[in-house]
Amino acid sequence: MNTTDAIEAAAIIKTQFHFLSMDAIAHFLRLVKTGHYGEDFGRMDGPTLLKWLHQYVMDLNRARVKKERQLEAQKLEADIKKALGPKDLLPVETQKEIDRRKAFAKPEAITEIMNRYNLHSK
Repeated sequence: MNTTDAIEAAAIIKTQFHFLSMDAIAHFLRLVKTGHYGEDFGRMDGPTLLKWLHQYVMDLNRARVKKERQLEAQKLEADIKKALGPKDLLPVETQKEIDRRKAFAKPEAITEIMNRYNLHSK
């Protein structure tokens, strides 16, 4: 990639990926240099760089969604414990199902269990 190509790529990145911070772009470039998105770093061109940056943004979004689901699952688990009170215990099979569904970070599945066993906050 020559200087003109780099300037054009930077202009495209600035307009299409304006939501990325400089830290995020620097992190992306470190990943590129280490071959995370492919082994073509030696013959870098604008379209390849933009394709990888798009993949990086998708990776960020997947990580964000996963974290949000995990946090929601934790909140729902806390709601279940609050609804049961300190002396109540879940049946072993119900707890196993909650744990299994939490492992997949699917809070909507935990909500389904709360509805099935009427575990809503008192």
